Amino acid sequence: MNNTNSKGFACQAKDGFLDKYKNFLLGWATRYIKMDRSYLHNFEARDAPNPSGSIVRGEVVRCFINQSFKGAAGPYVFDVVCRNGTTWYLRAKSWEEMASWMIAIFPNSRQELDRLKPPPRQEAHVLPSPLVPLPGPQPPVLPSSAVVSDQSPPKKEGLHNPNAVESGESSGVQQPPSYSDLFDQYDPVKRP
Repeated sequence: MNNTNSKGFACQAKDGFLDKYKNFLLGWATRYIKMDRSYLHNFEARDAPNPSGSIVRGEVVRCFINQSFKGAAGPYVFDVVCRNGTTWYLRAKSWEEMASWMIAIFPNSRQELDRLKPPPRQEAHVLPSPLVPLPGPQPPVLPSSAVVSDQSPPKKEGLHNPNAVESGESSGVQQPPSYSDLFDQYDPVKRP
């Protein structure tokens, strides 16, 4: 149903589901939005007999992308502002859905959409999972005899040997203080 109103704008009918912001405590709720020639209604469900709220379309003075709801709310939030001060905060699932609703509700919002339109999506380069073998030649698999054992490497001369204190040996490297020495140094209550 495409008619033209007194200002020359197309008055089209549209309906579908959008999220509507209620308030800080209740947050967002999915609503069935139905737009006819004269009104924009929101229903709690598609089959609800009466709308939860309505806006006269002739009272809409602005429809714009809301920049303050970024983050948890997502990037596709737009406001419908009426002459009497009523504002509906609506959220779509995609840029295209948001743009189609904004233009249907208030055709002058096309200028803002053109100005703020995001760049076209580019295909992201996805790295393959390490669990999936890559096509082409595979690296050689080492035989089990080539696996290094769990034995620790031999001790080198001139390095500090932690066992040297117990045996009375000294390697010439000063030992750092133990945790108990540091604790005793900074503990205001001396313990026996």
